[in-house]
Amino acid sequence: MLLQITIGNFYSIKDPITLNMLAVKPIKEFEASNVFETDRYRLLTSAVIYGANASGKSYFLKGMDFLKWFIINSSKETQKDERINIERFRLSPSTKKKPSFFEISMLIDNTKYRYGFEADRNNVRGEWLFYSRKIKEYPLFIRDKEGIEVFTDFPEGNGLEERTRNNALFLSVAAQFNGIIAGKIIDWFHSFNVISGLDDIRYQNFTVKKLRDPGFKDKLIKLLNAADLSIKDIQVKEVDIKETPFPEIYRSNSVI
Repeated sequence: MLLQITIGNFYSIKDPITLNMLAVKPIKEFEASNVFETDRYRLLTSAVIYGANASGKSYFLKGMDFLKWFIINSSKETQKDERINIERFRLSPSTKKKPSFFEISMLIDNTKYRYGFEADRNNVRGEWLFYSRKIKEYPLFIRDKEGIEVFTDFPEGNGLEERTRNNALFLSVAAQFNGIIAGKIIDWFHSFNVISGLDDIRYQNFTVKKLRDPGFKDKLIKLLNAADLSIKDIQVKEVDIKETPFPEIYRSNSVI
């Protein structure tokens, strides 16, 4: 379960922004449906990110998506000296030479893990993993410009320090070599889904499939009616996509 996630110096996000799923004590209204308890935590079932235009809401979701992809794939899909697909905040001299920042806390099998990294286009500049089962937190590994320090509770990382490229995450490498703890965290990220309306083309097949489900369609129409959008029905229609010739201007060998 997600506890919190922080992203900083990433596209339009200058200072670190944190999405915290921990429920504060004063929440009383609709508590039964909005809050659930697990182990020692009270967590929100949902949260809302709001703010002015161009304040970083969309890029926060993009950062979550990048975080997931990089953790799962950095050790196997990037090559030596390949650039990391990351962009720092460019409108301030104070962030120009600093790395982007990512940190996430999650609950897996009643153990809290706090994992994070800092990276720029060329290198992972820092990386860390801590765990706690009660209150006190213990390090599993810490990576900085001096190297990677592996602690006693993370024996699966021993010997992998030299196998980790500058543009790859140590956690990802440990999982690739069948590390138990690293594998649990990677498995958790496989079920960590980021769905953004700005990238809805990725979910078209799922949407069409759900609209063919009469029960789901009925619930959706009731929701649209409650929102007073004047939509009475939704229909799925299959059409043949015919080949459309390119305009004459694009038929030459010119590179545009």
